[in-house]
Amino acid sequence: MSSVRINKLFKDGIVPTQKPGVLIDMKSDNYDCVYIDNKNIGKIAAEIIIESSNKKFIIKIDLKKYVSCIKQISYLKGV
Repeated sequence: MSSVRINKLFKDGIVPTQKPGVLIDMKSDNYDCVYIDNKNIGKIAAEIIIESSNKKFIIKIDLKKYVSCIKQISYLKGV
């Protein structure tokens, strides 16, 4: 599955199969899910950069091309 919300992929957010499955990079109350905590990843990345150097860094990321606005906000809150 993709990171598009399951409700957009399937009517009522129900996958049309009786086979077990795991959703990747999406959340659902109806299925087992595996996804990335973008806020926490941003925080960890910032901490590693800060702790490993006494230099100042500027990080420029063009998130609009690659991820949803919800993921952008979560990542930037972490940083």
